[in-house]
Amino acid sequence: MKRFKLIVVMILATIMLINHIDNIMKPDKFIESEPRQIEYTMMASEGPESPIDESKYIEPIIPSDPDEWTIPNDVYILAHVLNGEAGSNWCSDEMIYGVGSVVLNRVKDKRFPDTIEGVVFQKGQYACTWDGNYDREPSQRCWDIAWDLYKNGTTWPENVIFQAQFEQGTGVYKKIQNMYFCWKN
Repeated sequence: MKRFKLIVVMILATIMLINHIDNIMKPDKFIESEPRQIEYTMMASEGPESPIDESKYIEPIIPSDPDEWTIPNDVYILAHVLNGEAGSNWCSDEMIYGVGSVVLNRVKDKRFPDTIEGVVFQKGQYACTWDGNYDREPSQRCWDIAWDLYKNGTTWPENVIFQAQFEQGTGVYKKIQNMYFCWKN
């Protein structure tokens, strides 16, 4: 299933690239390109009254070298794990950012696999990978947060590498709703 989705993304990107080249070759058909605007979801700690920052947008990433196509796959996996672990309507944006931050921090930590895919699918780590929730289509909110985390990284300390409904590791960094985010030296 993952391979099929990756192939679909590659085909769509190729079509977009061909259309772009076609438009460059025909100067009379100049098309002005604007980045796609998205509704940027603020974190819960910024308050519900915070204005939407319209300067945030997602630029499409269409690498010319097919070997560089890991970016869409990483964002795809990140969006699905965010949705599977904290995608319910009652989960705050701060919790979703927390889940994503733990994934990215684990990628950097020598005790875990060094890829997003390796971290997410490490045996026994993320329940959504075996209970079916990973396979649900992520909400737009989870896609937006996945892109934001992937492009800008986490602002959490790098040693915050645990997330569960119970305390673990060396200590608790933050508790958000029913989720503990814990650190370990």
